[in-house]
Parts: sequence; C-alpha cells; structure tokens
Amino acid sequence: MKWDELTRQLGAAAAAVTAMFALFNSVLSDWVPPAEAMGAPAVTGIASFVSLVVLLVLVLVMRRRLTVAHRRQIAAAAGAAAIAGLVVAYVYYGDLDAHVFVWPPAASAQPDEGEPRRHLRGEFNEMGRQASDVSLTAAITEAGGLHKAQADQALWDETSRQQVERRLVLLYVVMTSLLSGAVFGLVLAVMFSSPASTA
Repeated sequence: MKWDELTRQLGAAAAAVTAMFALFNSVLSDWVPPAEAMGAPAVTGIASFVSLVVLLVLVLVMRRRLTVAHRRQIAAAAGAAAIAGLVVAYVYYGDLDAHVFVWPPAASAQPDEGEPRRHLRGEFNEMGRQASDVSLTAAITEAGGLHKAQADQALWDETSRQQVERRLVLLYVVMTSLLSGAVFGLVLAVMFSSPASTA
C-alpha cells in the first residue's frame, strides 16, 4: 500500500468518526446516555476512541490497493454495518426512552432541586411499578423528590440503575461504531472510485 493511499484511508476514517460525533454532539445530543458515573462527555469520548481504533485496525488490515471488486465488497459491508447500526439504534432508543427522564419538571423547578436535566432510572421495583401507573413525575414527587427517592431506593434500586447505565453505554458504543464503520465504508467506496485509485 502506498503512503498516499494509506493517508487517504486514514483521512476517511477520521472524517467518518468526526462526522458521526459532530452529529451526536449537536442535533443528536439527546441520544447520548446521561451516565451519572462518568458523565455524557466521557461516554462520547469513549465511543469516539473505540470507533477510531476499529477503523484504524480496518485500514491496517486492508494492506492492498482497492480494486473495483474490493470497493463492491466494502460497499456491501458498509450497507450491512448500516443495517446492523440502525437495528441497534432502534433497540437503544427504546431503552433510552424508557429509562431517561428530566427532573425537576421545568414548570415546577425549585432551587433545592437544581436546574432541569436528564437523569437515568433503573427498572421499577414493586413500589415504583405501582406509583408509575400515574406518572413518573408524580411518583418522584410523592416519594419526596428525586434525591430522597434515590437515597431511599423508593422507586428503583441503585444496582438496577447502574445496570441500565452500563447497558445503554454499551449499546451507544456499538451503535456509533457500526454507523461510523458504515460511513467509513461509503467514504472509501466514493474516494477510491476514480480510475486513478484503481490503476
């Protein structure tokens, strides 16, 4: 593999990761899990690093010039990665939607509760299942506010919340890696589609 081709492939990998995480830091920022143990920026950083490492490994594995057949294989693999990424995204979003909530409600924000922000809950325990039949906001309010509800583990256990957090972080990393890989494959197929690239 010539240096100019390797440089172009590395550039494609960096462009794919940059594009993906520009989206997740802007218009898709609500898709980043509110991981309380490490914080959303750390989760995004981990996902970016893992995606970049995966793509760099792929670049190093492809130690030959890309022919038309190679481009077709890369395009097919990119399509498969995109489909897998969308399936994971569907599962991830359902999990995210079920476990992320905003507290305190903007309409009833109180100084002792801080500014409204996203939080992560665990699976409801028995009391949580009964209370959540009304609404999560009402259940937390009835439990004495979020801090008290969490301290007393009134609606969900801390162990359960941590398990949900780990699951969401893992799904997020897998989803972003697959989608970055799909973008990378498409960029490669386009970049190396000129006659000069396959000569």
